[in-house]
Amino acid sequence: MIGHRVLPLLNAFIAVALWLLLAAWLTPAYGPFGMAIAIGVATIVSTYAATIQLQVTDGLNPFDYKLVQALALALAGCALMALAEYVLHGPARFAACAALWAVTSWLTLRYGLTRDDRLALGGLARRLRLV
Repeated sequence: MIGHRVLPLLNAFIAVALWLLLAAWLTPAYGPFGMAIAIGVATIVSTYAATIQLQVTDGLNPFDYKLVQALALALAGCALMALAEYVLHGPARFAACAALWAVTSWLTLRYGLTRDDRLALGGLARRLRLV
């Protein structure tokens, strides 16, 4: 958002106002958990507002099919790790989860990033054979 100095400031004011409202509403009833919810919601709203502003002002959108691919691969990997955690015991559980984590991480980097993003990783991309 280069050249748009007021928009980040507006985001910050909106986030602080939302945080104050939610904190005043949730903290008396739920204590620290209510405060955590207020902070989390304000942070997410502020970040999403910045994303929307970037899309409107500059025409950029970070949510493309590559993100969906990466999230689907990560979800599948997490499900397989949960299954290994449930089925296996002892050292086999650790080995299976470690191997599944490595494979999931590689697949997510390989298919979740564009070619230019993988090339930007430089030597690491070549060593991991992402390119």
